[in-house]
Amino acid sequence: MGTINCAKILRNQFKLLKRGTIMIRPRKIYNLVLVTDQQNNQVLLGYKKRGFGVDKWSGFGGKVDIGEDIEVSVKRELFEESSLIAEEIVKVGILCFDSDTYSCVHEAHVFQVPKFSGNPTESDEMKPKWFPIDSIPYDQMWRDFQYWWPYFRKGQLFSAFFMYQGLEVITDYRLITVNNYKELEPIELHETSFLRHSPFLSTLAAPH
Repeated sequence: MGTINCAKILRNQFKLLKRGTIMIRPRKIYNLVLVTDQQNNQVLLGYKKRGFGVDKWSGFGGKVDIGEDIEVSVKRELFEESSLIAEEIVKVGILCFDSDTYSCVHEAHVFQVPKFSGNPTESDEMKPKWFPIDSIPYDQMWRDFQYWWPYFRKGQLFSAFFMYQGLEVITDYRLITVNNYKELEPIELHETSFLRHSPFLSTLAAPH
């Protein structure tokens, strides 16, 4: 972990071009922070009060500033939005999003915070609330949660790419799992071998 390596991202994109991948778009780097209470099997989500994603439940997080250490950005965003201090940070996944409404790909690095101090406090942007980790409000969240959340819940490392039409309809996606952190890298949507349909979806409550 550490500072986002832009040169590495460019090298990965060049490799994809050599393999015939045709889509290459600029990216913005974000973090997505999931605070867990493992003793009570709960996850802390935030209700977005304003801005992008308003009226949805999600994890905490935001943009990673250019040159900012990504772990520093995780701690900063979590404190700004919930007043919690992250004491342990574990990278668990990478999520990439594109849409006909986006000017670039959104690349979100997903972190779990299993140890923290302080009490969750409502901020100008987020209203925190604990949920059972196996019963989150899918119908009030971004649609992609139902695809990758079961892997997070089972402790599997994952990388995914979701293509949206607008902000509510997923038109295509790719999702893979890896065995260790060193294999965890951003992926593109179009590859010759990928998982289009999550085997967990049939066990999830369909969004209302």
